[in-house]
Amino acid sequence: MLTRNLLLTALAATASLHVLAEPAAAEAPAVPKVIVERSVEAPSFRAEIESYMREVSERARTTIGEDLRRELGQKVVISNELRTRG
Repeated sequence: MLTRNLLLTALAATASLHVLAEPAAAEAPAVPKVIVERSVEAPSFRAEIESYMREVSERARTTIGEDLRRELGQKVVISNELRTRG
C-alpha cells in the first residue's frame, strides 16, 4: 500500500512537471533579426566615439579614485604609541 501511494505521488509529480514545462518551451518563438544598414560620415563617427571614450574614461577614473579613497581611508591606522621591550 505504501509503495503504491509513493508510486502514484511520484507519477503525479512527474506528469505535472511535464505539463508545466511544455508551454514554457513553446512560448519562445524564434524572432528573425533585421539588419539595418546606415551610412555615417567617418569624421563625425570618430568624433562621437572619441568623446564617448573620454567620458567613460573620466567616469572610470573618478569612480576608481573614490573607491581607493574609501578603501585606503579605512585601512590606514596612525598610532602615537611607543612600544618598548622590557
